[in-house]
Amino acid sequence: MENLFSYCVSATSEDGTTVYLDVYCAAIGGKQDKVSKEAAQDLTAYIRQAEPVDYSCRCYYMDGPTVPDIGIKDGHPFCHEEELIMKKS
Repeated sequence: MENLFSYCVSATSEDGTTVYLDVYCAAIGGKQDKVSKEAAQDLTAYIRQAEPVDYSCRCYYMDGPTVPDIGIKDGHPFCHEEELIMKKS
C-alpha cells in the first residue's frame, strides 16, 4: 500500500528553469533546494484546488495483513479496511 502511485514530473518556469519532482502517494519531493521546494509547494496548492472526482482503490497491505478500500465518493474521502485472512494450504 505504500506505493499506490509514483510519478516523475518536470516543471519548467517562465525563465526556462526545469525542476524534476517525485510525486508519490504520501508526498511530493525533489532536490533539497529552494527551487524544488517552491515547485513542490506550487504543485501541492494546484492539486488541492482541483475538484475531487469519484474513485475507489482496493489494495492489499501485507504488513497488516489488511485489505483497505480507499477513495472519494460524492466529494468525500473514505477508507474502509478489513482483515486479510491468510489460509495455509
